[in-house]
Amino acid sequence: MLHSLIIKTPSPIKSPKNDSIVYTKEGHVKDQFLHICQDLKIDPTDLGIKTLEDFSEPGIPENIQVIRYNTYEKKRQCNHKFIL
Repeated sequence: MLHSLIIKTPSPIKSPKNDSIVYTKEGHVKDQFLHICQDLKIDPTDLGIKTLEDFSEPGIPENIQVIRYNTYEKKRQCNHKFIL
């Protein structure tokens, strides 16, 4: 007997409220934090704010898109804590 596999799409992670301390309105790291990134060997492009839509591609299911976003956001939030 064959059962269909139903994969529930995970919920996207929310960005921290203190993002405005480190990031510009465009989502880039502010200049005063760039030297901290260099000292900690963190690539500032890994800290940029991305939306869920930034991870969409034609033919990619929504659940994979959310998983990619969540993986990026977890890493970004972890690095974000280091520079504060």
